[in-house]
Amino acid sequence: MYTATIYKDRANGFILLLKKDNILLTSEEMAVITKYEIKYKDVYYDSDTYPDSFVADNNAASVTVKPEPFSLPASSKKGDTVELIIYDDADNVAGLVWGQFTLIVKPDASIV
Repeated sequence: MYTATIYKDRANGFILLLKKDNILLTSEEMAVITKYEIKYKDVYYDSDTYPDSFVADNNAASVTVKPEPFSLPASSKKGDTVELIIYDDADNVAGLVWGQFTLIVKPDASIV
């Protein structure tokens, strides 16, 4: 499982690659995604509410998540499981859990 580490109150983010059957999505498949959402500690953060925090790159089949506007709470030492949910107007209007990853949110860069 992918693990991302960020530090609270810093301008840092992480990149998620979107794959289907272990192959990156095409730019056409990426283009139909209308919303990205992460579920962290039972709270949802999405690209409609925080448009500058979810930056999609259709050619690279990726989305960069920059969580500083919504100030995530610190994680457990080993991190917490996060769900990535995607939406599109055709097949996934109610959202589809695309995958899970581990997110470590450290309160201070000096903490190991």
